[in-house]
Parts: sequence; C-alpha cells; structure tokens
Amino acid sequence: MKMKETEIRYEVVTISPAKAAKWLEGNVVNRDLRQHHIDWLARQMREGAWHLSNNAIAFDGSDPPVLLDGQHRLWAVIESGVTVKMLVGYGFDRRELQPIIDTGLKRTARDTAKIQGLGAVTHRQIAVTRTMMRWASGYHLPYVTNLEIVDYFRQVQPAIDFALSDCLRIDDKGREGSAPAGIAAVLAQAYYTAPHSDLATFGQIVLTGEPAPGVKASDGPLLLHAYIVRPVGQITQPGVYRRTQTALYAFLRQEVLPELYETREQRFPLTPAAGVPIAVTPIPKRK
Repeated sequence: MKMKETEIRYEVVTISPAKAAKWLEGNVVNRDLRQHHIDWLARQMREGAWHLSNNAIAFDGSDPPVLLDGQHRLWAVIESGVTVKMLVGYGFDRRELQPIIDTGLKRTARDTAKIQGLGAVTHRQIAVTRTMMRWASGYHLPYVTNLEIVDYFRQVQPAIDFALSDCLRIDDKGREGSAPAGIAAVLAQAYYTAPHSDLATFGQIVLTGEPAPGVKASDGPLLLHAYIVRPVGQITQPGVYRRTQTALYAFLRQEVLPELYETREQRFPLTPAAGVPIAVTPIPKRK
C-alpha cells in the first residue's frame, strides 16, 4: 500500500558513533560505498566543519526501519569518532525514494563563490585555483570542499586575475587567449615575486609562439608554446605545470633553455616570505 505523505516525520538527532553503527545494521538495500567520500566527510567532522543541514538521513516505514539514504555520513561519524547533529526523516516509501536520491544538480565551487558574494567566478578561475591548491600548496583535491576552494581563491584572486587577464589575455567570458590552467597557476604564483611586465611578456610569447622584439632568452616560452599546441592526448596537466615552472624560471633569469623538461622543484613557492597572503594547510592523502 502506498504510504501517505502525512506519515512522514522529521526530527533533529544527535548521532554518536555507536548510534551510527546501530543504524547501519538496517543498511540492507543501498549503493556501493565510496571510501574517498567517507574520508572527505569524516575530515569535515573532525575539523568542526560539519553543520546541520536540510539534507536528511532517511529511513523507510518498516519495523525495524531500513536505511535509505545517509550511509556515507553514518560511516563518516564512525571513522571520525565525532558526535554530530543531523536531520532524520522516517516513513518514506523505498520504491519511490531510492530511485531519485542524489540525482539532482550538485553545487559547484562556482555556485558556492556566488553564494558567498564573490559574483560571477569563471570556470577558468576555479581551474587555476584547484591547480595551485594541488601543485603549489599540496592539497589532496578529492578531500577539498567547495568552501575551501572559494576561501583559497579569495586570498589569491588578484594573482589569478593578473595571470588570466594581463598575461594570457583571457577576459571574464574566457575569450581571446587560450592556455591550460597549469600555465596560469605558475604565473599567478610568480605574481608575488617577479616583475609583472616580464610575466606578461612571457604569457604573450607562450600564446603566440612568436618571440617578443628585444627580449632575450625567449626559447623557454617558445618551447612551452610548442608543447601546449600538441594534440590533447599528448599533454598532461602536471606536465604543463612543471614545464611552465622550468620555462618561466629560465626566462626570468635570461638563461638559455635548450630543452624543456619537467621540474619537480617548486620554483615559485607560496610562502609568507614571498608576501603571499595565504595560510596553507595541506590535506594529506589517505594512507
């Protein structure tokens, strides 16, 4: 018999690891667990970043009730060892609810930025932010939340905007210049320590593939241009980022660069000594 809407009820419940384990005993019909998502949720709980929301844990109306939605959150409570409050709903029809759970449109970092009052942040700005978080600051991106991406972007936005607009000539709608996020990320890092005019010149040589008049040691950005115009399958984001570090470092020092190689040394570190207004707390990979 179809369950009436009036039979569905909600309450806010304080969920301890022991209660989460008990509720998971009723988790008999659900999708496969994603351990990386459990780790992501558990980190938020441990760091006090978990908050009560309208996204409820859901049970059906049977006795004992069967868990329909929330297994990852409950496992995260167990793994974090933290007691949290969650909204819990009871009395759902499993046949109606489970096929539509988590099928809505997920919010992106751009959505979060707009909600936080940053206006129309572009896909490119977020892509450069994520690249800097990964390669300059050591974040493990699968664990990063939208709020963390937005907070990082907020602190380095002038550098990212300079790299995209002044160096690579990309406007707010992504028109004109086109270059991978790895190039813009390195230029944004160098924004704090290198002459801006030199960075802009480097960016234009990379984009056009033509040496600038009167500029020495242009072989680095020219080699980088040759690399990024290869077919998509022949370039990688880490390769672009590491080669840009090599090319820009040699260019700024006016050194001849006969070969463009990948360097794993951080040439333009984001440190307080460089005047970077950012407090970095890298998120380690799960062991």
